[in-house]
Amino acid sequence: MRDIIAVAIGGFIGTTLRFTASKWIPAVHFPWGTLTVNLIGSFFLALITYARGMPLHPRIRLGLATGLIGSFTTFSTFCAEWLILPSPVAFGYGSLSLIGGLGCAWLGAQIGKGRNAC
Repeated sequence: MRDIIAVAIGGFIGTTLRFTASKWIPAVHFPWGTLTVNLIGSFFLALITYARGMPLHPRIRLGLATGLIGSFTTFSTFCAEWLILPSPVAFGYGSLSLIGGLGCAWLGAQIGKGRNAC
């Protein structure tokens, strides 16, 4: 039951941050908000997952990773937006999301492992 509460609290915070980001980041002709939250989420999920110098209680890690980051990022919105974009823009959006997400995750993992990422 405590795991569920941890995920629920993280989820509440993550969805609130996601909603706020969608209001602050304009999505004129390109889904900048979704791209931004997904890149940020990729970085922080890897950072939390690989954080060796920052021991976290498993329940806190669960609340942060599954709850907060899981609800903050949005694969389904990425897919829905990708389908309605014109082909060249959709290709750029998909490429930025994939390459940028992997790059942000790599950077987060390197920092989490305590390695110099630069």
